[in-house]
Amino acid sequence: MAKPGLRIEGLDELIGKIKNIQELKGLKAILLAAGETLKGKLSVYPPQKSVTRAEVYGEPFKSEKQRRYFFYALRAGLITVPYERGADPKSERFKASWAIRTERDGLRVVIGNDTTYGPYLMDPNRQSEMAAAIGWQTTDEVMEANSEEISQFAIYELSRVMGLQ
Repeated sequence: MAKPGLRIEGLDELIGKIKNIQELKGLKAILLAAGETLKGKLSVYPPQKSVTRAEVYGEPFKSEKQRRYFFYALRAGLITVPYERGADPKSERFKASWAIRTERDGLRVVIGNDTTYGPYLMDPNRQSEMAAAIGWQTTDEVMEANSEEISQFAIYELSRVMGLQ
């Protein structure tokens, strides 16, 4: 997936005011909590919506080769129809595959998803037309929609930890 970033406005100024190691530990915990909040927002599936390929692309298959492969894969048990979210044995469990890690000694939080199909669901540059039609937001859209809430949370908590509240 692309690597969008969420920058918390005002954080640099507050970091400059950190006086002791306890406040720095508080900052790291707050950044991790903000990351966990965003991870939770990224893990939300859009409401179930049935959309056909013909509705999205104007035809059920792009080519005869694709049509033949689809029916071969169906007969061979490589795919199941209809797909059941979270129940298909071949699912990589997109929702459960979100992970979080810290870098730069806890001052940077990275959220990711290692499913092979994740980029086609939520990557701003690779999202499929089908995923968009179903209602999947891109990672950038989720971050944009939640950046104000997460920024306010982080600034408030850090101000509290530093005794500025």
